[in-house]
Amino acid sequence: MLAEAKFLAQLAADWRASARPMILADEVRYPDVDHGEIIAFVFLCTNTRDAAEAADAATEIRGRMMPKHSAQLFKGSHLFGNKVRPHLNELRSFVEMTIGKCAAVVKVTTTARTITRYRSIAPGGIRRQDGLSDVDGRELVPFLNMIKLAATAMKAGATQVDVLLDRSFNLGLDPGQLGMADNQIAIFDPGTFNVTRSGAPASFICPSNFRLICPPKLSAFRDLLLLPDAIAYRMRPGLPQLRDELSRVAFRLDAFPASVERELLASVEAAAALVKN
Repeated sequence: MLAEAKFLAQLAADWRASARPMILADEVRYPDVDHGEIIAFVFLCTNTRDAAEAADAATEIRGRMMPKHSAQLFKGSHLFGNKVRPHLNELRSFVEMTIGKCAAVVKVTTTARTITRYRSIAPGGIRRQDGLSDVDGRELVPFLNMIKLAATAMKAGATQVDVLLDRSFNLGLDPGQLGMADNQIAIFDPGTFNVTRSGAPASFICPSNFRLICPPKLSAFRDLLLLPDAIAYRMRPGLPQLRDELSRVAFRLDAFPASVERELLASVEAAAALVKN
């Protein structure tokens, strides 16, 4: 645990010094009468320096909580659900304020059926540097394509983009799937997502190099994921959006087509339009 804490401190120092482009990512699912299950991806575009400062602020807020609360793992439903939790008032305000400071928000919604078809025609994953089995979650490939869309939205270009994301089972990043403990950090070295499993070029090319970072469940970096999680939670039907959220949305793509090919085309066209603008 001491080694993890030291590494996280070094990572935070690098973030403050570099101010590289950064994406905070989350995904959520909820039932739908017409489509069975909706899957929503949310990406907050910011930079590493602002993210490090936000993590420090979240740590200070936790330090002012009672011990029984400060050690809990919070989700968007805790902050913005029907049950009012007064001990989370300060953290709730922090989340809303920090979302308002982000450069942009990218939302992509699709269906579980579309994800299944997507996986059948576009298999792939992430090759691990430690030689263990590749990461190959059910939603991983479309998720990686949506990360490229977010990087295009923020005009990151040919530079390293750090992506902070949750340890999701559907992405193949659950600690049990990776053979890691909950208190370990998982990092995948920078690389582009422009080559398919067969070695052919991807249909959508993005010049950015992405470093994926999955923080330990109880850490200051994990609290950063409250930001996209809060937005994803409020995307459920009947729930109002967060204050200042609409002004930050770069684009929203609702991908409910009859074929995966049309979804891919819609994604590429949406990204191309952003580049032109």
